[in-house]
Amino acid sequence: MGTSEGTASTGSTTPNVTPPPRSGGRRTIAIAVAVVLILAALGGGLYYYYSTQSSSSGNFTVGVVGPMTGALGPAGTPWADGVTVWANAMNAQGGVHFNGKTLHVVVKMYDDQSNPSQAIQLVTQAVSGDHVDMLITGFLTPDTDAIASTVQTLQVPIVANAADDPEFHVGNPYLFSIYPTTAQQMESFAQFFGSLSPVPTNVSTLYANEEAMIGLLGTTIHLMGPSYNIVYNQTYDPTTLTSSSADSYLLSASSPHPNMLMVSDEYPGNVITWIQQMKSLNVRPSLIFSEDMWDAPFFISQLGADANGIIGQDNWAANMTKAEASGNYANATYWYQQMNATFGQTIAINQLPYQAIMAAEVQFAAIQKAGATSGPAVAAALAGLNMSTVDGRFVANPFGLDIARGPFVIQVQNGLPEIIAPAQYATATPVYPLPPTWP
Repeated sequence: MGTSEGTASTGSTTPNVTPPPRSGGRRTIAIAVAVVLILAALGGGLYYYYSTQSSSSGNFTVGVVGPMTGALGPAGTPWADGVTVWANAMNAQGGVHFNGKTLHVVVKMYDDQSNPSQAIQLVTQAVSGDHVDMLITGFLTPDTDAIASTVQTLQVPIVANAADDPEFHVGNPYLFSIYPTTAQQMESFAQFFGSLSPVPTNVSTLYANEEAMIGLLGTTIHLMGPSYNIVYNQTYDPTTLTSSSADSYLLSASSPHPNMLMVSDEYPGNVITWIQQMKSLNVRPSLIFSEDMWDAPFFISQLGADANGIIGQDNWAANMTKAEASGNYANATYWYQQMNATFGQTIAINQLPYQAIMAAEVQFAAIQKAGATSGPAVAAALAGLNMSTVDGRFVANPFGLDIARGPFVIQVQNGLPEIIAPAQYATATPVYPLPPTWP
């Protein structure tokens, strides 16, 4: 099943506490039946989260379900690494404190191999079979979509790393996200674009049927007003993208001479192809924006100096001093040092492990606040949290989405992702317009 062995622990039995309801509809009967069939196939019944646990073993077991291998492995691995750093840091301080006890943190990794269907099985195994004390999963939107009904059936809350999508609007009280909402992201981008001089008004876009980019375009256009004009919009099939097909799309997108080119893809490797072919064709608009720059170190490692000048979204950058000083990014320098010491500089400037640390901080804070490990009690506590974390403040709206922070706008400069907006956190000024030649 793709798990690594660890010592399971048990937690205290507590009565079920019903979390506050959220607006929206219920899941279909077909999905619920599918979940029951999966549970039956694994030889288990329906378990309430942590209902049979106690802390008598002296351990606190954290289950991590995510894509450590497969297409999403390059992103899932640093995310899982963040949980390891959090656990090691807690153990170095003597362990985690819960209900008057100090417990040693044990991490069990479950690799879903970038297969959302397997994620469902592994979530069920972690909760109903291995009885982990805290579940960290819902990595990116595909996993979150797949497991949403499963965590509701099992009554296990998760704090996902997933974009605002329909899964968060269906009345699921066990689903939370640390990712900024679509509205927050678009407002940040619109403010940034509007602050540039001259304001980019002619825009070409290339995207691969990705919900995030569709939301980006629609909301940003609305916020920027009628002066923001998309002159070309091309959808393509990401499974067939090659250098030659990328060339044809790029030439078509650049023919209206846009001063801004937006690219996005469900597969970060395809964005690398876009950028490489842009250089080959000398397609050089005044501004290149990619929503996928949330994994800036991957882009930098693949593109080298060609990454310089690319602008995108991120929640972490090379220097978090100003962000930490705001009081919203708790212990950012400490966690950076821990990440760098364990995994090196490349991982240390990747936003993904810090999002995993944030998920662990938020979920464990809810367990402490609830004074119990019962899933319904923890979900109710999550719904009422207002706390500073390594990756920003967490406050959930009625749909479980974090509404207390927006993204950074970053630009790769001299091989590092620098914050260029919002101004209060900026570590560098934007290089704009870009020079007409590469790099």
